[in-house]
Amino acid sequence: MQAQQQANEAELQAMLGNRYSQWQDYKETRAAWQQLRDLHAVANAGGTPLADAQGKSLVAALQMEQRSFNQQSRAIASQGRSLAETLARYSPERTQRLVGVAAAHLSPQQLEGYRGMIERAAAQESNTLARMQAAQRSASAASTAPP
Repeated sequence: MQAQQQANEAELQAMLGNRYSQWQDYKETRAAWQQLRDLHAVANAGGTPLADAQGKSLVAALQMEQRSFNQQSRAIASQGRSLAETLARYSPERTQRLVGVAAAHLSPQQLEGYRGMIERAAAQESNTLARMQAAQRSASAASTAPP
């Protein structure tokens, strides 16, 4: 799987040429922009809309955190550790780090909305990872079963 991903990245780099770094930047910051969009909806629904300056500073902080997380994920993957470890974006520690980063940019009410949003994402990711692991175990058991 890693070899295929590396081949895909090499092909993409060849196609994009000098714009490849822009693509990488977009790919690494996409999650921060998605979180901001979701937070706008949560904050508006809670009656505490985000100011433009808050959104910009929050995205910059989340982008730095996302880059750090991506580096850690690549290191985990390069060590041959499990897919679940590599994909665990919302581990309890990760969730705390995201909330900590957001705390400097949000009001207490907005921060609670953000915390709830991140915790829901963590629960959803946990369920997805559990299903993936069950499918892997099932596939592994099927491949080792006698014909």
